[in-house]
Amino acid sequence: MKNKGNILGFKIAVTFYNVLIILGILSFVLIILIDVLHTTQTNEIIGTVKLTSISTDTNNQILSNNSHITLTPYDTHAIYSIKDSDNRASILAYKIFYNIVSYLEILFFIYLLIQFKNLTKSVGKTKLQTGNYDVFSSKNLRCMRRICYAFFIYPILELFTRFLDNIFLTKYISVVNYKVSPSVSFADISWDYIIIGILLLSAVEIIRKGIALKNENDLTI
Repeated sequence: MKNKGNILGFKIAVTFYNVLIILGILSFVLIILIDVLHTTQTNEIIGTVKLTSISTDTNNQILSNNSHITLTPYDTHAIYSIKDSDNRASILAYKIFYNIVSYLEILFFIYLLIQFKNLTKSVGKTKLQTGNYDVFSSKNLRCMRRICYAFFIYPILELFTRFLDNIFLTKYISVVNYKVSPSVSFADISWDYIIIGILLLSAVEIIRKGIALKNENDLTI
């Protein structure tokens, strides 16, 4: 009876993860659709940039590509609005792609939920088959390593997003007497995720080696 209760608990946990994953995917798709529709239907492409120096005046610049840009300085950032541009199609395509990449944080947490679901499902399956909890099986350790790798990859994706934004600003945005740079600085990137990934991966490897050593001792005996 107790074993059935434990299995039911695992099934409820897996179902809960599935619900969260579905809600996360639907939210991601909905946000992207709303953003794409808003970007394509409005006459303006809006974003933010960081300025190295701030003027109290509003700057209106006419660029060589016939893009009308309005810059409104605020603190160390400025809001830009591009309209009536000869390169509107390419700018629009870039902004849609950039916005999709910017929402990768949602996909990151969805990926973690998937891995935790797989881990929970594997432990429950082992409990059903053997009657024992085998949390640190080789399959589960691989799943844990994938979670660790996700923490390494996420800051790289953020860095890639900033790189894309910098290319866009360099090509389409220029302000006299101002240095324009992405609103997201290098300090804003989640570098601490790498530390978390290293700590988690170290723990997983210590557990893996400990289990391997235990198995060797058992075989020797």
